[in-house]
Amino acid sequence: MGTGTDEAGDESTSTDSGTSTDTSTSTDSSSSEEEDSADFIPPEDTGPWEDPCDLFEQDCPEGEKCAPYSTTGGSWDATKCVPILGDQAEGEPCTYDGTAAGTDDCDGTGMCFNTDQDGAGTCHSFCIGSVDSPTCPEVEGCGGLSCLIGGDSTVAVCVPGCDALDQESCGEGMGCYWVNANFQCVFAADTIPTGQPCAFVNDCAPGNLCVNAEELPSCEGDACCAEFCELGLAENPCSQDGTVCVDAFAEVEDICAAGVCMVEP
Repeated sequence: MGTGTDEAGDESTSTDSGTSTDTSTSTDSSSSEEEDSADFIPPEDTGPWEDPCDLFEQDCPEGEKCAPYSTTGGSWDATKCVPILGDQAEGEPCTYDGTAAGTDDCDGTGMCFNTDQDGAGTCHSFCIGSVDSPTCPEVEGCGGLSCLIGGDSTVAVCVPGCDALDQESCGEGMGCYWVNANFQCVFAADTIPTGQPCAFVNDCAPGNLCVNAEELPSCEGDACCAEFCELGLAENPCSQDGTVCVDAFAEVEDICAAGVCMVEP
């Protein structure tokens, strides 16, 4: 299945066009203040960068936290110690001061993520463990928390799961998409309807997922949008001819179960 998302601060993640649960095509980072770092030509070096710190170790002096920032003013590409300026906790609203500063009003356990153009977002906990074995605190709710790592490991935050059959729970301008082996609320970069070609997971209108062309009876691209569906119904809930509700995530534990309308396997 193809994928792509817009993550706050706007960090891009990538996936690839595989089958059912193996989503893949990169995520689109178009909805906030940042652009894909691949689009940037690095400026001349005007001086030494900040000393890097470890997001997992949080090895900064007292009163500071390790946070991602941008050396170019674009996407996050490094880490540095920044002062802890507030006490907002996981899930609480926050204000981000931009990728160059890397500061916000979240407490020392997390950072402001999924921000809009005004810098308003939500505090997300930093991942714990290590980059090779990242984990997140256990919380109640659909899908729990999963670790989102991006920017060559310069970003590592815990993001909550969501219910693909309850798209409105993600809020205005966002959708529940399959990203990094979990359902996550991310910005809807486009509103491509069911059956139309797509390149990124969040190109599709909320309620749809970008899947490989071979998963559908007809698709005029390498991948097209397929609708999520409720499993176990007596009648086929899929609107596209030639598709049925497939349990595409059967091997994944502890998620809110949803199917995808695809050709019958």
